[in-house]
Amino acid sequence: MRTLKRPPAPSLKKDWRETLFTMSGGLCAYCTVRLEQGWEADHYLPQESFPELQDCWYNLLPSCKPCNRAKWDFVPEALRDKTIIPPEANTTTPHDFVLDARYLPHKAASERILEPTFDNAEEHLEFVPSSCEFKHTSLIGACTVKEIFAHREMTEELTKTSLTMYNLARDRSPNDTVQSVIALSKFPVLAEILLQYWQEFFPPKSSTE
Repeated sequence: MRTLKRPPAPSLKKDWRETLFTMSGGLCAYCTVRLEQGWEADHYLPQESFPELQDCWYNLLPSCKPCNRAKWDFVPEALRDKTIIPPEANTTTPHDFVLDARYLPHKAASERILEPTFDNAEEHLEFVPSSCEFKHTSLIGACTVKEIFAHREMTEELTKTSLTMYNLARDRSPNDTVQSVIALSKFPVLAEILLQYWQEFFPPKSSTE
Protein backbone atom coordinates (compact mmCIF):
# COMPACT_ATOMS: atom_id res chain seq x y z
CA MET A 1 0.00 0.00 0.00
CA ARG A 2 0.99 3.60 -0.53
CA THR A 3 0.04 6.82 1.17
CA LEU A 4 -2.37 8.79 -1.03
CA LYS A 5 -3.33 12.46 -1.01
CA ARG A 6 -7.07 12.93 -1.39
CA PRO A 7 -8.09 15.97 -3.46
CA PRO A 8 -11.21 17.99 -2.69
CA ALA A 9 -14.43 16.43 -3.87
CA PRO A 10 -15.29 17.35 -7.47
CA SER A 11 -18.30 19.63 -7.68
CA LEU A 12 -20.09 17.16 -9.95
CA LYS A 13 -20.64 13.65 -8.59
CA LYS A 14 -20.24 12.20 -12.09
CA ASP A 15 -16.56 13.22 -11.92
CA TRP A 16 -15.88 11.39 -8.65
CA ARG A 17 -14.88 8.10 -10.26
CA GLU A 18 -12.35 9.67 -12.61
CA THR A 19 -10.88 11.72 -9.75
CA LEU A 20 -10.49 8.62 -7.55
CA PHE A 21 -8.72 6.86 -10.42
CA THR A 22 -6.35 9.81 -10.88
CA MET A 23 -5.76 10.08 -7.12
CA SER A 24 -4.34 6.56 -7.00
CA GLY A 25 -2.53 6.71 -10.33
CA GLY A 26 -4.88 4.08 -11.72
CA LEU A 27 -3.89 1.57 -9.04
CA CYS A 28 -5.88 -0.17 -6.31
CA ALA A 29 -5.64 1.88 -3.11
CA TYR A 30 -5.00 -1.31 -1.16
CA CYS A 31 -2.84 -3.81 -3.08
CA THR A 32 -1.60 -1.40 -5.83
CA VAL A 33 -2.62 -3.71 -8.68
CA ARG A 34 -3.36 -1.87 -11.91
CA LEU A 35 -7.09 -1.14 -12.00
CA GLU A 36 -8.92 -2.78 -14.86
CA GLN A 37 -12.21 -1.88 -16.46
CA GLY A 38 -14.98 -2.45 -13.94
CA TRP A 39 -12.92 -1.47 -10.90
CA GLU A 40 -14.96 -0.53 -7.87
CA ALA A 41 -15.29 2.52 -5.66
CA ASP A 42 -14.92 0.92 -2.25
CA HIS A 43 -16.66 2.29 0.83
CA TYR A 44 -13.94 2.24 3.49
CA LEU A 45 -16.68 2.07 6.11
CA PRO A 46 -19.27 -0.24 4.50
CA GLN A 47 -22.44 1.45 3.35
CA GLU A 48 -24.55 -1.40 4.70
CA SER A 49 -23.45 -0.49 8.24
CA PHE A 50 -23.12 3.24 7.66
CA PRO A 51 -25.82 4.29 5.15
CA GLU A 52 -25.19 7.96 5.93
CA LEU A 53 -21.75 7.57 4.29
CA GLN A 54 -22.98 5.97 1.07
CA ASP A 55 -22.37 9.16 -0.90
CA CYS A 56 -19.54 10.58 1.17
CA TRP A 57 -16.46 11.50 -0.86
CA TYR A 58 -14.15 10.91 2.10
CA ASN A 59 -15.38 7.34 2.49
CA LEU A 60 -14.50 6.23 -1.06
CA LEU A 61 -11.34 4.56 -2.32
CA PRO A 62 -10.53 3.07 -5.75
CA SER A 63 -10.30 -0.70 -5.36
CA CYS A 64 -9.81 -3.83 -7.39
CA LYS A 65 -12.63 -6.34 -7.04
CA PRO A 66 -10.64 -8.90 -4.97
CA CYS A 67 -9.65 -6.32 -2.35
CA ASN A 68 -13.15 -4.92 -2.16
CA ARG A 69 -14.57 -8.41 -1.71
CA ALA A 70 -11.96 -9.30 0.90
CA LYS A 71 -12.73 -6.37 3.21
CA TRP A 72 -16.40 -6.19 2.19
CA ASP A 73 -18.37 -5.63 5.43
CA PHE A 74 -15.47 -5.21 7.86
CA VAL A 75 -16.27 -2.74 10.65
CA PRO A 76 -13.87 -1.85 13.49
CA GLU A 77 -15.33 -3.06 16.77
CA ALA A 78 -15.21 0.44 18.28
CA LEU A 79 -17.46 1.75 15.49
CA ARG A 80 -20.08 -1.00 15.53
CA ASP A 81 -23.62 0.28 15.99
CA LYS A 82 -22.39 3.87 15.76
CA THR A 83 -23.93 6.56 13.59
CA ILE A 84 -21.31 8.37 11.53
CA ILE A 85 -22.18 11.29 9.29
CA PRO A 86 -20.18 12.98 6.51
CA PRO A 87 -18.41 16.25 7.36
CA GLU A 88 -20.79 18.29 5.19
CA ALA A 89 -23.89 16.95 6.98
CA ASN A 90 -26.01 19.03 9.31
CA THR A 91 -24.49 18.36 12.73
CA THR A 92 -27.90 18.66 14.34
CA THR A 93 -28.58 15.23 12.89
CA PRO A 94 -28.25 12.65 15.68
CA HIS A 95 -24.84 11.01 15.38
CA ASP A 96 -21.93 9.57 17.31
CA PHE A 97 -19.09 10.71 15.06
CA VAL A 98 -18.31 12.84 12.03
CA LEU A 99 -16.15 11.22 9.34
CA ASP A 100 -13.05 13.33 9.86
CA ALA A 101 -9.50 12.23 9.12
CA ARG A 102 -8.19 14.30 12.03
CA TYR A 103 -9.69 12.09 14.70
CA LEU A 104 -12.02 9.33 13.49
CA PRO A 105 -9.25 6.79 12.69
CA HIS A 106 -8.04 7.15 16.27
CA LYS A 107 -11.51 6.36 17.57
CA ALA A 108 -11.23 2.97 15.91
CA ALA A 109 -7.82 2.52 17.58
CA SER A 110 -5.72 -0.34 16.18
CA GLU A 111 -8.57 -2.66 15.18
CA ARG A 112 -9.02 -1.18 11.75
CA ILE A 113 -7.77 -1.49 8.19
CA LEU A 114 -5.22 1.03 7.03
CA GLU A 115 -6.81 3.96 5.20
CA PRO A 116 -4.19 5.28 2.75
CA THR A 117 -5.50 8.86 2.68
CA PHE A 118 -5.56 9.02 6.49
CA ASP A 119 -2.48 6.98 7.39
CA ASN A 120 1.19 6.85 6.51
CA ALA A 121 1.27 3.40 4.93
CA GLU A 122 5.00 2.93 5.59
CA GLU A 123 4.36 3.05 9.33
CA HIS A 124 2.13 0.01 9.20
CA LEU A 125 3.12 -2.26 6.28
CA GLU A 126 6.29 -3.44 4.60
CA PHE A 127 6.51 -5.35 1.33
CA VAL A 128 9.02 -8.21 1.59
CA PRO A 129 10.51 -8.90 -1.88
CA SER A 130 12.04 -12.25 -0.93
CA SER A 131 8.61 -13.75 -0.17
CA CYS A 132 6.40 -11.40 -2.26
CA GLU A 133 4.24 -10.76 0.80
CA PHE A 134 3.22 -7.85 2.99
CA LYS A 135 4.51 -7.84 6.57
CA HIS A 136 2.78 -5.79 9.23
CA THR A 137 4.76 -3.42 11.44
CA SER A 138 1.84 -2.29 13.61
CA LEU A 139 -1.50 -3.54 14.88
CA ILE A 140 -3.25 -1.57 12.13
CA GLY A 141 -0.98 -3.28 9.63
CA ALA A 142 -1.78 -6.66 11.18
CA CYS A 143 -5.51 -6.01 10.79
CA THR A 144 -4.96 -4.98 7.16
CA VAL A 145 -2.99 -8.13 6.35
CA LYS A 146 -5.59 -10.31 8.05
CA GLU A 147 -8.64 -8.73 6.46
CA ILE A 148 -7.28 -8.07 2.96
CA PHE A 149 -3.97 -9.65 2.04
CA ALA A 150 -4.48 -12.93 3.87
CA HIS A 151 -7.45 -13.52 1.57
CA ARG A 152 -5.77 -12.38 -1.63
CA GLU A 153 -4.51 -14.53 -4.48
CA MET A 154 -1.56 -12.20 -4.94
CA THR A 155 1.42 -14.42 -4.31
CA GLU A 156 1.27 -16.34 -7.61
CA GLU A 157 1.06 -13.19 -9.73
CA LEU A 158 3.76 -11.44 -7.72
CA THR A 159 6.01 -14.49 -7.97
CA LYS A 160 5.72 -14.24 -11.76
CA THR A 161 6.54 -10.53 -11.56
CA SER A 162 9.52 -11.28 -9.33
CA LEU A 163 10.84 -13.80 -11.85
CA THR A 164 10.52 -11.23 -14.63
CA MET A 165 12.40 -8.64 -12.56
CA TYR A 166 15.04 -11.26 -11.72
CA ASN A 167 15.62 -11.92 -15.42
CA LEU A 168 15.87 -8.21 -16.19
CA ALA A 169 18.37 -7.68 -13.37
CA ARG A 170 20.40 -10.78 -14.24
CA ASP A 171 20.61 -9.79 -17.90
CA ARG A 172 21.34 -6.16 -16.95
CA SER A 173 18.69 -5.10 -19.43
CA PRO A 174 18.70 -1.53 -20.75
CA ASN A 175 16.73 0.92 -18.65
CA ASP A 176 14.22 1.69 -21.40
CA THR A 177 13.45 -2.04 -21.68
CA VAL A 178 13.07 -2.34 -17.91
CA GLN A 179 10.75 0.64 -17.69
CA SER A 180 8.62 -0.65 -20.56
CA VAL A 181 8.17 -3.98 -18.77
CA ILE A 182 7.32 -2.30 -15.47
CA ALA A 183 4.81 -0.04 -17.23
CA LEU A 184 2.97 -3.13 -18.45
CA SER A 185 3.15 -4.97 -15.11
CA LYS A 186 -0.02 -5.61 -13.14
CA PHE A 187 1.82 -4.40 -10.03
CA PRO A 188 4.05 -1.55 -11.26
CA VAL A 189 4.87 -0.18 -7.79
CA LEU A 190 5.82 -3.59 -6.40
CA ALA A 191 7.66 -4.45 -9.61
CA GLU A 192 9.99 -1.50 -8.95
CA ILE A 193 10.68 -2.81 -5.44
CA LEU A 194 11.31 -6.32 -6.76
CA LEU A 195 13.67 -5.00 -9.43
CA GLN A 196 15.71 -3.09 -6.84
CA TYR A 197 15.85 -6.22 -4.70
CA TRP A 198 17.24 -8.36 -7.53
CA GLN A 199 19.62 -5.68 -8.75
CA GLU A 200 21.47 -5.99 -5.44
CA PHE A 201 22.44 -9.50 -6.55
CA PHE A 202 23.45 -8.34 -10.05
CA PRO A 203 25.28 -5.01 -9.77
CA PRO A 204 26.19 -3.19 -12.98
CA LYS A 205 29.26 -4.51 -14.77
CA SER A 206 32.40 -2.49 -14.40
CA SER A 207 34.02 -0.96 -17.50
CA THR A 208 36.81 -3.55 -17.29
CA GLU A 209 34.48 -6.56 -17.46
